[in-house]
Amino acid sequence: MDVQVELKKINETFAGFKTLNEEALEQVKQYGKVSGDLDAKMTKMSDDMDASEKKLNERLAAIDVKAEKVEALEKQVEDFKAFESEVRSRSNSGGGAGGDDGATVKAMRKSIFWKAIRGGLSPDVLDFHKGFSDDEKEFISASAQKAMIVGDDEAGGYLAPEEYVNEIIADTVEFSPIRSLARIRTTSRKAVTIPKKTGSISATWVEETGTRADSGNPTYGMERLQSYEMHGLIKVSKQELEDAAFNVEGFIREELSEQFGSAEGTAFVSGTGTGQPQGVLSNASVASVNSGHATEITADGLIDLYFEPKEVYANNGVFVMARSTLKAIRKLKDGQGQYLWTPGFKTDAKPATIMDRPYVVAPDMPTIGADTYPVVFGDWRRAYYILDRVVMEIITDPYSSKSVGMIEISARKRVGGQVVAPFAIKKLKISV
Repeated sequence: MDVQVELKKINETFAGFKTLNEEALEQVKQYGKVSGDLDAKMTKMSDDMDASEKKLNERLAAIDVKAEKVEALEKQVEDFKAFESEVRSRSNSGGGAGGDDGATVKAMRKSIFWKAIRGGLSPDVLDFHKGFSDDEKEFISASAQKAMIVGDDEAGGYLAPEEYVNEIIADTVEFSPIRSLARIRTTSRKAVTIPKKTGSISATWVEETGTRADSGNPTYGMERLQSYEMHGLIKVSKQELEDAAFNVEGFIREELSEQFGSAEGTAFVSGTGTGQPQGVLSNASVASVNSGHATEITADGLIDLYFEPKEVYANNGVFVMARSTLKAIRKLKDGQGQYLWTPGFKTDAKPATIMDRPYVVAPDMPTIGADTYPVVFGDWRRAYYILDRVVMEIITDPYSSKSVGMIEISARKRVGGQVVAPFAIKKLKISV
């Protein structure tokens, strides 16, 4: 809505009211036998109106228009129309026998005018009359702009503050499910070593009296798991902690926990093993199976992946992939355009599976692309170990940065992870 246009209409309306009032007064003077005392009262009423207009103009002339709002209430429309009808009736009939009718008309004009200034006018009401002088237009424009409005801070907006919600909108942090699949061990040392068998004895068939040769002894090695440290440090002013509308320290602690969980999940999938846990995809000993296509996942590739681990590992196997990869698998079709895989929709159905083995979505797994490994399948509990040394430690330090009025909130975690049985798990590679 154009505020200037509406204010111009207010000017025109006020001029119409004045014109009608003057016409009504002339009719009363002409036909109502106005006495000198009544004439004086009418003159004084007119002077009072002019004085009020001048006072309002002086008080409110300095405020700028900031709100684009001039809306009318339905009752105001009816009031103005009733007023116009009344004035026209009195003008046409001569105002009746008493001169007080002229005062009544002028009082009505004042009442309707002030209601319009304070409440706003609708376009229907503003189309009544035209013909304001420049001085009258300037007065009405300044007066209407001074109404108390929410859109102008100085004109009343400060009295209608916005509601403040004491919570923070934050995106959800997705965590890798690897911790729920792998074997977890806690320790009070910086590292652990686990014996592993590297060779087996051999068995041979012999005759009843044949020579029994030495079958050899099994061989062993040691698998070493080391813990690595994650660290986070946030500085916040003491006054911020004291004056904030919500629990800032609690929010920071929650944020640190989420980010630590996200970081370790990424390391369990693709960590380098240097200064951080070793990821499943980074271990060169984990064998891979080609998908059968240079850039896409195929049903044949998934079948080959399922049958690659030994039976004992496949029976405990879990497919791990990104959500986008799961979507691509869901869209695989046969030669007749029928979907190959249809998960159950019933709420009481057993967990959805791929080739009768469960799957989980891991946000850290790569998406489908040439030479990527978007799916891993196998016995995760047998294949991957997680070592927890310090689960989570958060320290609030009010001393180190006290010279600048800051409090340090630091967090640390010591955790390790690596593949200990690469034969129990396999990767699907997007390749022909």
